[in-house]
Amino acid sequence: MPTHHLIGQNPARTAEKAAAYIAERAREAIADHGYFAVALAWSDELAPVYKLLAARRDIEWKRWEIFFAEERAVSTEDDLSVWHNVYETLLRRVPVREEKARPMFALGLDVASAAQEYAPLLAPLVGDPPRFDLVLLTLGRNGEMLGLHALAPALEDPLPVAAAPDPPMEPHVDRVTLTPVAIRHARHLLLVLYGGRHTRPLRMAFDDDDDRRRIPAQVLRDAEGEVALAIDEPLALSLGLPV
Repeated sequence: MPTHHLIGQNPARTAEKAAAYIAERAREAIADHGYFAVALAWSDELAPVYKLLAARRDIEWKRWEIFFAEERAVSTEDDLSVWHNVYETLLRRVPVREEKARPMFALGLDVASAAQEYAPLLAPLVGDPPRFDLVLLTLGRNGEMLGLHALAPALEDPLPVAAAPDPPMEPHVDRVTLTPVAIRHARHLLLVLYGGRHTRPLRMAFDDDDDRRRIPAQVLRDAEGEVALAIDEPLALSLGLPV
């Protein structure tokens, strides 16, 4: 199981703990090297986290360097767009300069070209291989992580960003995604999950026999940094964790 647990009584309290965790990691990174390099994702569970972050008054937003961990090949105005959802719940509410938030996809590109253009943006700030201060992650019901699905070629890509065309996961749209190279080296990884439906995917990630090609979330076992899990009490109890 992850090395750090943030357990809230309910989803609202869990979101508060997750937002506080992110804010603290940002303070540490800014004190250490002057900025906070974060890769953002999108899920329904992250919506309240982003709104709580936007409401905080203890964050130096001008020191944030914002990347994305995944994107869908749709317009930034589309409800499926990670950028669109993160913008509506966080970015439009905080004083982040436009050039500090780097979208992962633009119309007119295919996902392979988008991945090739995005990867070089990482090295100047997070190195090669990249070492983000924090990566927010999503977890699918079959152990998918971000745009990484079972048997995806991106699982073995040596570059930190790859295309994931025609993924067998909802929604069925091409994606650009961080690869295991970027996930492994991050200083902190954060999963935010509510409810017992996530019990099986988490057990697949941390307890099942190694099958890295079929259960992409098992890359978390290789993490060099801290893996944090923000969950509510029902999910914690289903995993056998003390609450």
